[in-house]
Amino acid sequence: MTTENHYSVAASDGPTALVAEAYDRETDSIIQTYNFDVHDIAGLCRALGVETFESWASYELDKTDIETLNSGYGLGIHHDGRVTLRMRGKVDEHPYLLHTNRELLLMLQGRKPLSVFTDDKPSTGSISQLFPEGKFDAHVAAAKFVK
Repeated sequence: MTTENHYSVAASDGPTALVAEAYDRETDSIIQTYNFDVHDIAGLCRALGVETFESWASYELDKTDIETLNSGYGLGIHHDGRVTLRMRGKVDEHPYLLHTNRELLLMLQGRKPLSVFTDDKPSTGSISQLFPEGKFDAHVAAAKFVK
């Protein structure tokens, strides 16, 4: 498991609601979501090799981590691409599917006509880490989208 953070917080009491998300390689869009509760977050942290589970972080899982979740929680993740794990939040409570991290896939399917992204650190000449701009650029070059 890898993560971008280097901080830790104490595990909370009671069950922890988690979300695993599998991403499509071509579009870097979420294609499957798995919601589940963990009653022993400290045990899961040990199994996945992290000190503690941060409420704000998203953790990228490797194949061993995915097998651990499948066997321990019956998730049935059958994916060899990118899979992340995070705590369930308010954004997950909407009664409809949000477009966040699904923009390109929805646009290619004709279900979303436009995507707008902002970056709090304007162009430095490098590819943004906040959204998959390079994935969109291929479709701009093919004249499917306008940028």
